[in-house]
Parts: sequence; structure tokens; C-alpha cells
Amino acid sequence: MLAEFHRVGMEQDRALFERFPEAYRRDPEWVKGSRGLGHMTKAEFQEFFDAYIALLMKYSRRAEDAPPDARPLHIRLFALPADED
Repeated sequence: MLAEFHRVGMEQDRALFERFPEAYRRDPEWVKGSRGLGHMTKAEFQEFFDAYIALLMKYSRRAEDAPPDARPLHIRLFALPADED
């Protein structure tokens, strides 16, 4: 069950990634991307992740509570150790 959940999610994420360049060409003010590499302790990484979730909670709302100019956004965060490549 969990493996199927991840497989479907990754297919959706891959499709979003493939749409990214064209979406950016059409509407760069609404399409953002970021890549990075950071060296963090486990505690710092947890703090980073918690801050990310806090930002999502702060700026996200249900469609019926959103202002007229708000748009739904696909937002993803993947983080994993780089020294295991």
C-alpha cells in the first residue's frame, strides 16, 4: 500500500517537473523553483523542515477562504542526504 502511494505520488511529481519549463515561460511570476545544498545537523534539519511546514500553514488556506486573486499552487520539498549518492 505504501509503495503504491509513493509510486503514484512520484508520477505526479515527475509530471509537474516536466511541466515546469513551459509553465515558467507562460507565467514566470507564478512559477518558482529552487535548488540548494546545505550542511546541517539533524537538529538543524528538523528546525528547517518545521519552519518550512510553518510557512505552508501560514500562507495556505482553503479555496473558499482565499482572496479573489489567489491561485492554487503545487508545492513540493524533497530533502535527502547528498553524501549517499
